[in-house]
Amino acid sequence: MAKTVVFESERVYRWESIKRYVIPAIAFCVVVIATIVAALIIRGSRGETFTGGEDTPYPYAWTVNKDGSVRLEVSRSASPDYLWFISEESTSVEILSEESGDAGGESFILPVLSAAPDLKQSSDKATFLLTPKTTGRAVLLLNLCHSKDEQDQIYEMTILTEVLEENGSLRANLISVSGTELQGVVHGGQESAYPYTASLNESGDLLITVTTQDSGEAAGSVSVMETTWECSSDNEETAYVLGVLYGENDVTAYVRAGAEAGHCTVRMFAENDGVEITLNCEVREDGTILVLSHDITGGGTVS
Repeated sequence: MAKTVVFESERVYRWESIKRYVIPAIAFCVVVIATIVAALIIRGSRGETFTGGEDTPYPYAWTVNKDGSVRLEVSRSASPDYLWFISEESTSVEILSEESGDAGGESFILPVLSAAPDLKQSSDKATFLLTPKTTGRAVLLLNLCHSKDEQDQIYEMTILTEVLEENGSLRANLISVSGTELQGVVHGGQESAYPYTASLNESGDLLITVTTQDSGEAAGSVSVMETTWECSSDNEETAYVLGVLYGENDVTAYVRAGAEAGHCTVRMFAENDGVEITLNCEVREDGTILVLSHDITGGGTVS
């Protein structure tokens, strides 16, 4: 069988012909692969949503926008009469860079990010827009307060964030989220002759306040001022009564946390009028008093 002879010039010609098709095809594949990889990277770092808090009454969602800002959504469906507010402590004090310096003898700190309610809000959740300003870490505090009384605060959410620089742009990241249930203003006995409230004052003491109804509104009842009120705790190591003070139209018992965390039952009562207010309380390790449940017996009803 005769051997086919291929001259070098013919090989070069064939290779040159193939290159005209192979090289553009390879280049096209490289461009496609690079585009896909870039899209995956952008998708992985922008528009990513994290969720959490499913084991609490107030789950949240954290979405990173393409510009590095963050859309934070926090549910309030468990407490529809309450609204989320940004704590002044977080915006003016704690959302600050960990680095500080000295300029002209005056100390300075750099704000890490700004936080503001988003213009688009829904009825079951609050939405905030967090915009990074410089690299560093920040603590954002959100308070859940009653829509008609900001002093009535029942929950505080602490959000630790970090702002990083990536490819010349800033991006906010979520590090951790924790929540603490707080003692808001408890209302009870509205249908009785002795409506009452329970709340904490600035010192952390539990205040139980009974308000008198107008004379003649409660059949057979006497004014709260004409009634001798007492208050007691069944576990004074956990919580003890400081005293009972009478006001012009109300009477208030002051209860302070004891040395031991635990549970106790606080009773505020007037034996001569047959009325008793019972509060089941918990005292935490940090000395915070929380009312778990409450009830009133006796006292008649308002006609």
